[in-house]
Amino acid sequence: MRQRHIQHLYWRAGFGIDVTILNNIKSIPKSTIVENLFMNSREMVPLVLDLEEFLSIKNKTPKKLKEEMGETGYRKLRRRSQQKVRDLNCAWIDRLSETNSILREKMTLFWANIFVCRDNHIFHIIDYNNTLREHALGNFRSFVKAIAREASMSKYLNNRQNKKMKPNENFARELMEIFTLGIGNYSEEDVKESARAFTGWSYKNNGDFLLRKKQHDYGEKTFLGKKGNFNGDDIIDIILEQKQCAKFICEKIYKYFVNPVVEDSRLDEITKVFYKDYNIKNLMAHIFNSAWFYEEKNIGVKIKSPIELLVGIRRIVPVSFDKKNQLNYLQKMMGQVLLYPENVS
Repeated sequence: MRQRHIQHLYWRAGFGIDVTILNNIKSIPKSTIVENLFMNSREMVPLVLDLEEFLSIKNKTPKKLKEEMGETGYRKLRRRSQQKVRDLNCAWIDRLSETNSILREKMTLFWANIFVCRDNHIFHIIDYNNTLREHALGNFRSFVKAIAREASMSKYLNNRQNKKMKPNENFARELMEIFTLGIGNYSEEDVKESARAFTGWSYKNNGDFLLRKKQHDYGEKTFLGKKGNFNGDDIIDIILEQKQCAKFICEKIYKYFVNPVVEDSRLDEITKVFYKDYNIKNLMAHIFNSAWFYEEKNIGVKIKSPIELLVGIRRIVPVSFDKKNQLNYLQKMMGQVLLYPENVS
């Protein structure tokens, strides 16, 4: 495999490749190099932090904590939790910079820019981040259903306020507009009916999913031309029946991993692959093994995001930061801070 092509692959599937590894693998066939990327990313290793100081309060409501700690104590607790989220930011960058599981971590970063979320509750946001990591190369259907159950997402898009007779449409709208179909591929009535299907979806204090049955609308809904007593999982299944869903995700993958300018014939090709079973691993393997992925027009055409640039420098130079605040400062200066998206889009 040509050196230029190996470097291209490693920049797209990861964050670059150092010269030692490059020299060790450049005589290996392309299929083997690609296979090894997937093998190294086979297992999901969760990102963990030391949260022992918070364990005693993990299952308590904000109301209960305010009663026990007072307003001043509760504000201090929130600030400590926010600091832990910043620690998670640094731990995530360290993982991106140092792991051998580069493809899974690159995919985790990609999905974080699709299923956008923000939360200062350290237990909930770390669970959310590890859900991205767990499903990053798995089945997209299971992925979407897992995301819909995350406490951080429920808070971020107001689904906990989504109740029978008073549906909140925020999550239902973004599910279609941002996460799965794109604008123009559903109606306002579809949004309303979808919101009804997600009523009662909530979470326990520890972040586990909870269906509040008395707040769920069990009535018949009409969604994307189908009728039934649908719940949230049914809505997701119906969305994935639409080939537009596969095309929508594949277009984002093409722009991120191949070329910002989409070639329609290639998009059609990978959409057919993905629509068969929504297997993310099979889709990415098809792309990385395709001859067209290594065409000259696809090499060096992507402008790196600030995080890709920062992590790439750490991998290739390499460089380390003695003070974690430096990492946070650089992210703010470049305009992309992990775990702190500007908005859902």
